[in-house]
Amino acid sequence: MILFLISLGIFAFDDYGVFMTNNGIGVPTSIEASNSIIDEVHIKQDTSLTFTSQKENWLPSTIGIAKFQDDLHYGNFTLYSQEITHLKFKKRLTNSLQWITFSTVVFDKDVTTYETIDRLIEADEEYQYGICASTDTIEGDLKTATITTSFDGMFISDKDSYYKLIYNYNLGDIVSNQGNSIIETLGSVYPTIMYSSTNYQTGSLQCMLISDTTLLAGGAIDIKVEKALRKQIMTFLTNKKAKLLKDSSGNFMVISIVGMPKLTPHNELSQQLYDLSFEFIEICDATNEDSLILVDLI
Repeated sequence: MILFLISLGIFAFDDYGVFMTNNGIGVPTSIEASNSIIDEVHIKQDTSLTFTSQKENWLPSTIGIAKFQDDLHYGNFTLYSQEITHLKFKKRLTNSLQWITFSTVVFDKDVTTYETIDRLIEADEEYQYGICASTDTIEGDLKTATITTSFDGMFISDKDSYYKLIYNYNLGDIVSNQGNSIIETLGSVYPTIMYSSTNYQTGSLQCMLISDTTLLAGGAIDIKVEKALRKQIMTFLTNKKAKLLKDSSGNFMVISIVGMPKLTPHNELSQQLYDLSFEFIEICDATNEDSLILVDLI
C-alpha cells in the first residue's frame, strides 16, 4: 500500500522502480513442453519482452538458444573452444536469398572497431548486411542490419581505386548483345533464327574531368592537380583490370575497357581541362560472388 501511495512500482520498467533491475529468472536448468511442435527455443533474461514466434539471433540478454539440429545443445556451441580468426562482412538484396561475402578482415582481440567499404551496390536498392565471426572452418551467426542505398552521379572502380564522374557526363546507348545466326533454307519461305547463350551489354561514356581541388578553388584551375588526375585515370582505365560501373539511374555492371580511352582538351580553356571518353563491355554478373572473385573485385 505504501508503494502505491508514493507512486513506486516494484520493477524497473515502471516509471519509478524500487528495484533497478527486472525480475531476474536465473539460469534455467530444464525446459518442459507439452502438446506442441517446437523447432527452436530462445530464452532471454528480460521479463519485459512479449512472446513472439519470430526467430532471433543471439542477443545481449540471451541465456541460450536450442536449435535442435540433431542435438540438444542449448547455447553458442558452434565456435566452442576454437579461435576466431576472421570477421566476414556479408550482404544480400532483401528480395534475394543469395548472400555475398564482400569483405573478410583478420580478427584482432585488441581491436574494438572494424571498418570496411562496399562499393558493389546498386542505387535505390534495399540491402541486408551481416557480420559474423569465423574460424578457419566454421562461421558464427550473422548480426544483421538493413539499409537503402542512394547516391548521385556515375562511379567507376576496381578493387583498389574509384572515380566519381559527375560533370557533363553523357552515357551513350546501352546495347544488349545476344548472338544469333540467320539460316535460310531452300525448303522454307522464312528463315530459321538460332540464338547463342551469350547475353551482355556494351556502351560508351563521356565526361569532363575536374579535380576537387579546382572545384573548391572558386574558379581557379589547379593545372598541376588536373595533370595528375588525367595521368591517374588513364593509368586506371588501361590497367586491364575488371571494373564496376554504376550510376544513380540503376546501371550496375562489371566491365572491361575496350577500344582506346581518349582525352579531348578544352581549347577555350587553354587545354587546362579535358573531356574523357571510353567504350566498355560487360564481362560478368555483378551480383554473383564467384564471378566477382574470379575478376578480382572482392
